[in-house]
Amino acid sequence: MEGSTDTSIEDGVYQRAARLLAVQHAVAEIAGGRKVEADPAALRDAVLAVRQAVKNVPGAYACFIGGLAVQYLGYDRWTDDVDVVVDAAHYGAVLDELRARDFVLKADFTIAHRETGAKVDLLKEGTVMKDARYPLPHPAELGPNAGYARIGWLIRLKLEAQRMRDLADVVEVLKRHLDQVDAVCESLPEVMREQFTELAQRARREAGV
Repeated sequence: MEGSTDTSIEDGVYQRAARLLAVQHAVAEIAGGRKVEADPAALRDAVLAVRQAVKNVPGAYACFIGGLAVQYLGYDRWTDDVDVVVDAAHYGAVLDELRARDFVLKADFTIAHRETGAKVDLLKEGTVMKDARYPLPHPAELGPNAGYARIGWLIRLKLEAQRMRDLADVVEVLKRHLDQVDAVCESLPEVMREQFTELAQRARREAGV
């Protein structure tokens, strides 16, 4: 795990969130839309809290997925929560650490900071998500400890979710990583490859390739 003095993940989250929030508000001013009520610092602090919680539990392993991982791979789109997979053996201890940092369990089984409202979706290794075919793997398969999911696994999780937003994320991420399309395809279960190929073709078209 990265040392406690390395704040690159949290700083990156804050900088991207602040930039995206500024863009959204500018668009809302022009188009008369609704401004997002969000605090980039709260999102950054939630990431920091997760990293600290994992660091304080010997042997714990966690990996960030979802919107933050999408941003890390080059597609800047807004997210207001933190999605993170934690290994099953240390899940309870990491949850306790977050509770000690003023996070409370919500009715939808996410946790949120009592003061800022920053939401963390703490996902346990082995959980089968809604409409998914496979359980969540040990986070060591996803990516580095306290880091972001690698492109192949992030896309696999997006294909499992099958929401329109997730499929759009796949296209946008692939547009920025066209050189990895073949490798990602080979890493996917056979049942996912046809849809992935269609999304990859769309990414190439939109990228003008």
